[in-house]
Amino acid sequence: MSHTIGLLNADITIDSRVTKFFVFKKISNYCLIIITEIDAIESRVAQ
Repeated sequence: MSHTIGLLNADITIDSRVTKFFVFKKISNYCLIIITEIDAIESRVAQ
C-alpha cells in the first residue's frame, strides 16, 4: 500500500514540474512578444 502511495506522490511531483515548465515557457513566450512589441514601438518613435 505504501509503495502505491509513493508512486502516486512521484507522479504528482513530476506532474507539477511539467506544469511549472509549461507555465514558465508560456510566460517567457509572452515576455518575448512584449519585448518585440516594445522594440517595434521604440523604433517607430525613433523614426
